[in-house]
Amino acid sequence: MIKTIEHNKIKWFYIHKPDAQDIKFLRENFSFHELDMEDLVSHQQRPKIDPYDDYTFLVFHFPVMKGERIEIMEVDFFIGKDYVISSTQISFQLLEDLFIKMQNDESLKSNFFVKDSKMLFYKVLDNFVEAMLPLIDRFGAEIDNIDRQIFNIHSKHIQSKFIFLEKITILRRNLLVSQTILKPEINIMTEMETGKIFFFGNNMAVYWSDILDHLKKFADQLENYRFLIEGLSVAEETLVSYKINEVIKVFTVVTVFLMPPTLLASIYGMNIYLPIQKHPFAFWIMLVFMAAMEVVMFVYFRIRKWF
Repeated sequence: MIKTIEHNKIKWFYIHKPDAQDIKFLRENFSFHELDMEDLVSHQQRPKIDPYDDYTFLVFHFPVMKGERIEIMEVDFFIGKDYVISSTQISFQLLEDLFIKMQNDESLKSNFFVKDSKMLFYKVLDNFVEAMLPLIDRFGAEIDNIDRQIFNIHSKHIQSKFIFLEKITILRRNLLVSQTILKPEINIMTEMETGKIFFFGNNMAVYWSDILDHLKKFADQLENYRFLIEGLSVAEETLVSYKINEVIKVFTVVTVFLMPPTLLASIYGMNIYLPIQKHPFAFWIMLVFMAAMEVVMFVYFRIRKWF
C-alpha cells in the first residue's frame, strides 16, 4: 500500500513491501526504467545510484540492531523534481516513525518540505545517518566493557568465559557488517558531492558533503573500534594460552616427580632377583630412596627456577 504526504507541491510516497498494485501505480504514473522496477522488488541490492534525465534511483543500506546483531536495512529511493519515493521490503521502524510523525506534525513537515525534492531527500537521509550515532556509541561502550572484564573473567567459571567469547565474536561481526554498509555509500556520496553524478544540478553539494562527513566519521570510528576489538581478542587469546601453559606446567611437574618412583616400583615389581629385595627393611629403604630422589629433583628445579 502506498502512503503519501504532500506539502509545498512536493510529494513523499512511502511503500512497504511493494505488491502488484503498487508496481502498477508506479508504472502508470512514472516512467521508471524496468531494471529499477526489478530492483525495487528484489532483496539486498548493493548500495548504488543510477541517474537519469528526469529522476535518480538510489539504493541505501542502514545498520539496525536486531537483538544483539546488526541487520542490513535496505531503502530504495526514486528522486524526481517534485517527489521522493521510498520503498522497503522489511519493516524499517525509523522510516515508519518519521513518516507517521510527519503526517501529524505540521512544523516537522514544513521543516522537511522546505525547498524541493532534493532537500527533502537530504533531510530524510541525514535523519537516518544521524540515527547511526547511538549505534556507534554502543559499540564503543561494549568495547570498554570488554576491556574492563577481560582480565577478571579468567577467575570465573567456564560458562562465563564462553559468554565472554561470544560477546567478542558478535561485536566483531557487527563492526564488519557496519563497515560493509558504509564503504559503498561513502563512494556514492563522494560522487554526488563532487558532481560526477548529475543530480538535477550541483547546488546541493554542500549538503551531500555534510552527509559524507558523517559517514566518513562513522567509518573512521568503526575502523578504530575494529582495531581495538582485534587487540582485545589477541589479549584474550594470550591469557587463554597463558592459563593453558600454567596447567600444562603443573601436570608436567607432577609427571616428572612421579617418574623416578614409578621407575623404581616397576623395576622391583619384576619377577627377578634384585639387590636388597630380601632385606627385612627393603620396603622402607626404597621409600627413603624415592623420597631422597624427590627432594633432589625439587631442589634442582628450584635452583633452575623452573617453578
